Amino acid sequence: MRLLIIYAALATFLSACGSNSSVSNSGSILPEKASQPAVAGKGPAAPKALVQKPSATPTVEIAKPRILLEPEIMIGQSVVDVREVFGAPSLLRIDNPAEVWQYLVPECALHLFFYPDRTDGQLKVSHISINGRKRVTASELDPKLCFNNYLREIGAEDAFAASGTS
Repeated sequence: MRLLIIYAALATFLSACGSNSSVSNSGSILPEKASQPAVAGKGPAAPKALVQKPSATPTVEIAKPRILLEPEIMIGQSVVDVREVFGAPSLLRIDNPAEVWQYLVPECALHLFFYPDRTDGQLKVSHISINGRKRVTASELDPKLCFNNYLREIGAEDAFAASGTS
């Protein structure tokens, strides 16, 4: 009797499951709609959630190496060029006919010496001097690094890049 109840329960369970499926030749149970393979252009379309669009080729940004400019790149720059990139100096000293412009950053001071150009008379940088503000000795200061850190600080790293690199 017990065995008969187990068979009846099993038959009821299997008949409920078998209403939406069919047994394939391989013996696996598949839903009726999936028993036939989908053919492109025929039959039901795949649900949108299952359709994957090819993704665009990912863009890879390659960090450009930092190119350190020599401070001497400033030689020959006009007052207009310097003011456009650096802005107003922290200190402006006029010693006729020359002008000295000072720009300060935490680790150093940048001094640009302007003299009249022989060809057009415009004031142009003829000398640049960089000295430390917090260093014990001048040998501890890297003028090139200080100059480039200043360019980075003011967002002008590319301002003179076309003029020359090291």
